[in-house]
Amino acid sequence: VFNYAYYSLKMNNPHNDIPRATFQVLDEGHNAEAAVRGVCVFELRDRSLYHVQYMPGIDTDDDERFIKVERQLANKEDAISWLEELRNFIDMRLADCEMARGLGNKNIHKRITSLDSLKGRISDLVNRYNEDPDNWVFEKYMNGFKFSPLLVGDYFHEIITRHADYQLIMSATLPPEDVLCDRLAIDPDEIFYYTMPSPFDPDLAPIYSYPQPTMTYSPDMTNKRNRMGGSIAALMKAYSEERG
Repeated sequence: VFNYAYYSLKMNNPHNDIPRATFQVLDEGHNAEAAVRGVCVFELRDRSLYHVQYMPGIDTDDDERFIKVERQLANKEDAISWLEELRNFIDMRLADCEMARGLGNKNIHKRITSLDSLKGRISDLVNRYNEDPDNWVFEKYMNGFKFSPLLVGDYFHEIITRHADYQLIMSATLPPEDVLCDRLAIDPDEIFYYTMPSPFDPDLAPIYSYPQPTMTYSPDMTNKRNRMGGSIAALMKAYSEERG
């Protein structure tokens, strides 16, 4: 049993030790698209380059281009080119780290792991971007940038479904069949789509709305707490003999 984020991380790790399954259940399936998109999003900020920066006694070369994320990236093509240069530079850093480890530096393992992880993330993005550049949205920050995919169907199969022969996607709020197939790149001829009515009689469980202020912090928190607390106290008093 996994949540989507950890499942994606665990099953797609080169050192994964869980074998391919015959059958897997994807519960809360209406979240699958967003979960896969979250895995595919690539975000890089200045702090992400901490382990790339020059370390005396270990690194043989320095390069000011990779102290911070390049500020002059005008578009996603520029960003991809810069990331490819960064990936090559990470290879140099890794070579320096391996040499230091060979000379007995036992404190270099964490840096090597971080550099390997960043290089892998860059490679995944560059490969996916090159397959379909138009599918990626580029967002620039003050101290970094982000790439997000528009359509994630192909990545859904790459990240999730390839680990089992059959999938059961379940949800109380699953999209209509055509929408589900379109968003997750599923062939309609390869699925059995089944819906059933709710087993709960809505007349026996009505929902009443009592609009209340949000508990987000603001200068009038005392008034908000008093109003919310008063509403809760009134409900507790009105239904003091009931549960649920």
